[in-house]
Amino acid sequence: MTDQNPRKQNAQKNVPKHGWGSARTAAISIVLATLLAGTANADPQSRVVELFDSVQGVRGQGPINDKAPVDPEAEAKAFFETEMHPLVYPTCYLSCHQAGGQSGGSDLVLVGPGPNQIAANNSAFVNFITVFSSSATLLTRISGGGHLPGAIYTNGSSQYQVIETWTQFYD
Repeated sequence: MTDQNPRKQNAQKNVPKHGWGSARTAAISIVLATLLAGTANADPQSRVVELFDSVQGVRGQGPINDKAPVDPEAEAKAFFETEMHPLVYPTCYLSCHQAGGQSGGSDLVLVGPGPNQIAANNSAFVNFITVFSSSATLLTRISGGGHLPGAIYTNGSSQYQVIETWTQFYD
């Protein structure tokens, strides 16, 4: 026996096979719950923009309402301070690349502890890649090519990738 109610028949035609309707409904419910969570006094439009911005950020596309343009130099310096300096300071400065050190006369001389240490060391790396007109020499040397002690970080290692990422700010 078939149901003669046309509304019910149309609704049944639009239900996707294999239970996708319930998955879609659950996903929409989660998005709505996220939008409304903790927003009793928040403007709903602001929450939608905030959620969209976070999704765009995950996709690497950036926010839809950037209020200020991204400053690549500031971004590069911040990356150097948080990601690269903690890697290169103990392996480069403490071992060789310091005034009076084994590599103190090289194209890369770093400074030790002090108020401008990170900024000075960032400048030293920027100057190094500027002297050689690209980051290729830096990447070659840290992986052992033309570097007397040999490889510091192997090509493809997570440390190498951090330095490679920093160099992309300047290439």
